[in-house]
Amino acid sequence: MKALFWHDWQVCKNRGIFWAVMIGNLVLAIAITSYAAGTAQSNGFSPQQVHAITASLMAIWAPLFAYEPAAEAGSLALGNSGWSFEESAQRYSERAFRESGRPMAEYLLSRMLFALIPLAVSMMLLIGYLLALGGLGWTDLVSLPLLTAYGSAVAVSCCITLIVMATTSTNLHSLVAMVYLTYIPMGLLTGVNIATMAWGWPQWLPFIVMLAVVAALFAIARIVIGRRYVETLRAV
Repeated sequence: MKALFWHDWQVCKNRGIFWAVMIGNLVLAIAITSYAAGTAQSNGFSPQQVHAITASLMAIWAPLFAYEPAAEAGSLALGNSGWSFEESAQRYSERAFRESGRPMAEYLLSRMLFALIPLAVSMMLLIGYLLALGGLGWTDLVSLPLLTAYGSAVAVSCCITLIVMATTSTNLHSLVAMVYLTYIPMGLLTGVNIATMAWGWPQWLPFIVMLAVVAALFAIARIVIGRRYVETLRAV
């Protein structure tokens, strides 16, 4: 697992597009939440109301906030970037891990955890800025809307990483199909969070949906990758 982390970090840190996406995504999130908090403050809302508005907005925005860091980190680390359709670095690392006899679940978890690192850093910077701005209070960090935001961001990141690992971009059509597939968990969780905040759906529903979607994709990805190199299981 350490070797995979080191490989992924070496690939990502030397790509300007990786840092551009991380910084651009963070700046966009800061701009949106700052505008919402500033508008609420200028309209005479109390600090508690401003905090509630910002926390609810983060719960809705979290799946979209998590999408770009996960997609960029995953595509770069797995070798699916650059519009190149030859056998990527992902396939070599998968084959080596498979032939080592270690469980593929460990491989999946390693890739998922790596994609969470840039997301966690971005989320901490965003929350720190909002705390300094006054858009959030310390007690809001463990409020239900922010817990929903944390869970949604993690779930979307894991889902995108699993989809990228399970699919194979051998041509432009399959690449487009993979991109569309990554939109599904993001859109689903965004819709569930909006419905929960706006229409009074059960507060626990987003967490159930998160767990169900991640568990289903994890099982599918494990099966797909496990069958990708079936010759390694045959007796010599």
